Amino acid sequence: MKTIYLVRHAAAAKGKPKSPDRKRALNKNGRKEAMKMAKKLKKNGMLPDLLVSSPAKRALQTARVFAKAIKYPKDKILLSKILYEANNASSNEALLEDVRSLDDQFQSVMVFGHDPLLMEFAHYLRKDFTDALPGCAVVRFDFNNISWTKIAAGRGILKFFDYPNMEKAQLDEKKKALTARLTEDLMRIFVEADPDTGPKMKKAIKKTVRPLTQNFLAKTKTKAKARETPQEPVAE
Repeated sequence: MKTIYLVRHAAAAKGKPKSPDRKRALNKNGRKEAMKMAKKLKKNGMLPDLLVSSPAKRALQTARVFAKAIKYPKDKILLSKILYEANNASSNEALLEDVRSLDDQFQSVMVFGHDPLLMEFAHYLRKDFTDALPGCAVVRFDFNNISWTKIAAGRGILKFFDYPNMEKAQLDEKKKALTARLTEDLMRIFVEADPDTGPKMKKAIKKTVRPLTQNFLAKTKTKAKARETPQEPVAE
């Protein structure tokens, strides 16, 4: 089996006027994001055999943070120009050819790069993977191959996908959807009750629904954590 990890670089500082884009460095938050994700992978035993990075400073710094966390020699990080320069329709094929050229002594490779290139490559490796890759997102695909030369587009098996604050982003999305649904349902009920007054209630409904939704989600989160917490055995 072969494994490919794709890692989008962490949050970077804005480029200075007339300064080359490739010299943009990670900001303080970006360094924290990278360390958080690197520690999470290490905790879950996801330790790549090989690290390959775009030569752009923000990508290479991200790779070095991961290398430090997983005790991978920083001087062994390979640089690939294609991870920074590729920006056309043939980029996916070019990246795949780079993967196919890897030495089979390596069972897993972690690639550090940029969007939209990495996101498009992730979709290329697994057609039904359609998520965006936020800053410092990590996606892992396994392949049932014993040689890199046999890796094919669309054959990746999604094994892991995470990014900093993913739980918060998912909660915000759930809150948004639930608020919209409740608002729509209440509006329909009020309009049916009084076609003249009902449409005027939208602002009041939203004001009521938002804290109600937030309270509900907070309670469900607390309940879920309680289920995950191991219970102390009761002495008999």
